[in-house]
Amino acid sequence: TGSSVTVAGAAAANPCLTAPNRWGVGGVVGVIQGRPFGTAGWEATLSNITASLSVTATGENNVGGVIGMAQENVTLSTITSAGNVSGNNYVGGIVGQWENRDSGSTVANGTGLVKTSGTITLNGTDDAGGIAGAIFGENISITSSGARSGVAVTTPAGGYLGGFAGVIASNAFAGSSVISDCFNEASVTGGAASLS
Repeated sequence: TGSSVTVAGAAAANPCLTAPNRWGVGGVVGVIQGRPFGTAGWEATLSNITASLSVTATGENNVGGVIGMAQENVTLSTITSAGNVSGNNYVGGIVGQWENRDSGSTVANGTGLVKTSGTITLNGTDDAGGIAGAIFGENISITSSGARSGVAVTTPAGGYLGGFAGVIASNAFAGSSVISDCFNEASVTGGAASLS
């Protein structure tokens, strides 16, 4: 209701979440959106989340252990995820695709995002990572986050893989994105480019 959305203190624990034919599949939230383009004063927050489950989305994009897609002015804090995650494109241990493409003062923040265990499997050709499959846009700040040694990122096909993120890309909008004081202990195998 109004101009903000907050989800705090949630826990998800199931053996497996299977979601065929969906766009934006997450163990807790499919899509979380803060500020829509041109809308001032909106924000979305997801905090103090523990997700211990496997997420399988056959043939689908934007698949995450906690969030399928995070868009515009989203704050993520103190989120822990354990379990396998499998999808077509943009597959991540915490979030499948995180984008902040709006210009201006919109800022997306992440702190304390930790993938503790599980295999992240990219079945398509676009990006998988221990924390995020893909991070796109400007003004994204991520700190004190990463994938632990019980995490594996792999693909039977191709694409960009990373222990932290498969790809991090800016666009034409002004601003910069910063990832600092983060870590990676995950194993990374296969793909067009494997970066650990």
